[in-house]
Amino acid sequence: TMALSVILISIISCAFGLERWLDEFDYHTFMGGSDDKYEVYWNADQDGCILEIGLAVATDGWVGFGISESGSGMVGSDIVIGWVPSNNPNNFIIKNYKGNSNGVDEFNDQSYIEPIEGWKQDIDGTMMTYIRFKKDMFPELDDGVDIKIGTTKVLWAYRDGEMTSNDEPIYHGRSCIDTPGNVNGCRHIESMNLLQGESAEVPLPDDADDWDVFMPDVIVPDDSTTYYCSLLELPTPDEKHHVVQIDPIITEENIGIVHHMLLYACPESMIDPQYVGTGTPCDTMSENMP
Repeated sequence: TMALSVILISIISCAFGLERWLDEFDYHTFMGGSDDKYEVYWNADQDGCILEIGLAVATDGWVGFGISESGSGMVGSDIVIGWVPSNNPNNFIIKNYKGNSNGVDEFNDQSYIEPIEGWKQDIDGTMMTYIRFKKDMFPELDDGVDIKIGTTKVLWAYRDGEMTSNDEPIYHGRSCIDTPGNVNGCRHIESMNLLQGESAEVPLPDDADDWDVFMPDVIVPDDSTTYYCSLLELPTPDEKHHVVQIDPIITEENIGIVHHMLLYACPESMIDPQYVGTGTPCDTMSENMP
């Protein structure tokens, strides 16, 4: 029996970063769907129960990062919003808010967040806002939200438009994920492992077999996002085996632009052998693949 997989890869173009933060933070990622406009850096001090967060966002306005209690929206969320005021650009402001059905309300007790640094900088014609702060993992607030063990539902948002030190954040606007055209802000929810980042390496048993399966050579196009599909054959052992670990193999020059992979097992009845070992952009997949 032929065992095959379709691999879906999202290739993300290089975006703005900060070399110093790459050295000072253990983890970082671009938030999915932000078109590389929203990057998060973080450290997790589990002994001290403190998260250190750095936000690098392509906006001249406010940036927000929060923990969602329900995982479905603003209501009941615990959000930190920061900006660099236009009337005092050598300083920055961060505030801790609780989400409600009409927006956000400022917590009376702001002692569970600690500002570290913040500034704005023009990078090749794009204004970037950088905000860095610490936050208690388990704030003792009536409406505070704890960091979860495993994955936590994270809210991220931003809104374009300069603010002064006397302003309050205005509505971020509709989701740029659902309606990407003509937006001046965005918000979205996704899952993150804030306590560990990448999973720890697990040693394999001595009798484990391993195989390398490669997609055909792919030329990375000059697009912000590309989904690429390939039909690949896996070895067929004589006895039943279980897949216990999958590791990506990415050429060094493409490590910063490959975002994720999806693997599917294909029923043999749905396979056209002439396409095994070939690839194509996924938007044409229905024409030449099962």
